[in-house]
Amino acid sequence: MPATGSRLDPVAVDALGLRVHYELARLGEELQLGRRVAALVGSLLAEIGHDCGQPVRVVDIGCGLGHVLRSIAMRGDLPRSVELVGVDLNPVLVMEAERLARAEGLPVRFVNGDAFTPGVAIDDGARTVVVSTGLLHHLTSD
Repeated sequence: MPATGSRLDPVAVDALGLRVHYELARLGEELQLGRRVAALVGSLLAEIGHDCGQPVRVVDIGCGLGHVLRSIAMRGDLPRSVELVGVDLNPVLVMEAERLARAEGLPVRFVNGDAFTPGVAIDDGARTVVVSTGLLHHLTSD
C-alpha cells in the first residue's frame, strides 16, 4: 500500500476499504443477511405494534455500504412506514451507501457518526430497533 514515511496514503486506504466492503456486501447477499434481518425485525415489529401510529425506525449500526438495509428496502420486506437508517463511523462508506441508495431509488437514510453517541440517528422519540451484522462482534466488553 502506498505510504509516505510511516503514513499510509489516505486515498489508497479509502479505496481498499471500499473494495473490502463491496466484498462483504457480496458475501451478505450470499448469506441472505437482508432477508434474515428482516425476518427477525418483522417479528419484533409485530410485538411492538408497528401500526399503532407511532414512528418506528430500524437502525443498522456499523452499516458499511448499507447492503442489509438496502436489501430490505429493495425487496419490500418491512412495511414502508418503517424508517431505515444506517450509521457508520467511516464517511467514505456512508457517502457510497447514500450514492447506492439514491441510484437504486431506495428509501434508506445513512448517517456518518459514532453509533454509540446518544442521538446520532435516534433522537426524535421514534420507537427504534437496533441491528448490527458487521460491528458488534468487533467490540470488546469495555
